[in-house]
Amino acid sequence: MKIVVAPKEQMTHLHFLQDGFEEIAQKVKYFYPNEHPIIMADERVAHLYYKSIQGPFLDLGINPIWILHPSGEGSKSIQGYQRLLELLDRQDIHRRRPIIALGGGVTGDLVGFVAATMLRGMPLIQVPTTLLSMIDSSIGGKVAINTPLGKNRAGAFYPPEHVFFALEFLQTLEAADLHSGFGELLKHAILDGEEHFAWLRRNVLNCCSEKTVLEREDLLTLLQEEMIKKSLAVKQRIVEEDPFEKGRRALLNLGHTVGHAIEGVLGMGKGWSHGGCVALGLLAELSWSVEHLGLCSSEIDRIEQTMIRLGMNTQVPNISRAELLAFMNSDKKRTVNHLRFVGMADFGEAKVVELPIQKGSELLNHLERWIIRAP
Repeated sequence: MKIVVAPKEQMTHLHFLQDGFEEIAQKVKYFYPNEHPIIMADERVAHLYYKSIQGPFLDLGINPIWILHPSGEGSKSIQGYQRLLELLDRQDIHRRRPIIALGGGVTGDLVGFVAATMLRGMPLIQVPTTLLSMIDSSIGGKVAINTPLGKNRAGAFYPPEHVFFALEFLQTLEAADLHSGFGELLKHAILDGEEHFAWLRRNVLNCCSEKTVLEREDLLTLLQEEMIKKSLAVKQRIVEEDPFEKGRRALLNLGHTVGHAIEGVLGMGKGWSHGGCVALGLLAELSWSVEHLGLCSSEIDRIEQTMIRLGMNTQVPNISRAELLAFMNSDKKRTVNHLRFVGMADFGEAKVVELPIQKGSELLNHLERWIIRAP
């Protein structure tokens, strides 16, 4: 599978690995002969996979250099970015020595931004280890770090040359990590249309049907390569049409305007996952769509029921509207006078909505249904 990203000669090649970790080393040697890659990962991922990843490289006579960063969203900062640049600058680097981003979305975004800017661009290989990064952040070329004002405010479009998918990584994920990925799976299915959403919902309902809520092991059983490929295909089509988000690609931000605000107020990386916050934001933005674009209200119920079945959180603790508005007003997608978010008239029929900033509170009214207010 290939994703073409302008200019046309720049492609991202997607590889679903059949031989697991050993195949990563084999493919790196094939595509980058005589090169010793630099592997960047967080400390937790390195602890889990160092031996499994490093061994096959050494067997092939390749000695990767590992550069680690602390686990968590806090590393995706200006200071974390500077630290990785300085560590990388001490190595014998050149513009064809590949950098491997081994990890989830934080690592992919952070290391991708390092690769984009060091020497004005070094080859980037994404090896996503979470469900969320497999279906979302590892493809499409967006790399970024956070600033004090919000998520991903400093970044670039820098597509990886290769993405290696090894489903073995999913086996070490906690239920919360899987829930985060399912939030994006739901988003892609809704954007794609009723047929895709109904297929996903049917699989969720049929999995361990005797249970009311799916547990971690059930979610792993549910996740098959076909489900991931169908989700990837949705993003692939949109990115190919609009690689630099000048138009249609903005639809992939469904749920993100409100979702990023929730994530910002509750604390990035402090128990509330990106995908989970996006799913809640999606409920709010689609609830607005019921009132203003004619979306059938029963669709909100179907989404919420699916989230509950998956074990996802559908309630937000008592949260400050003023703080939510402040994060929304600093959202990178906004214009001078308008907030921008995605609304839908039906599944598969999305549009970018521009709402006057002074009416941001009206959008937040549609989140109230899922907020637990103190008595």
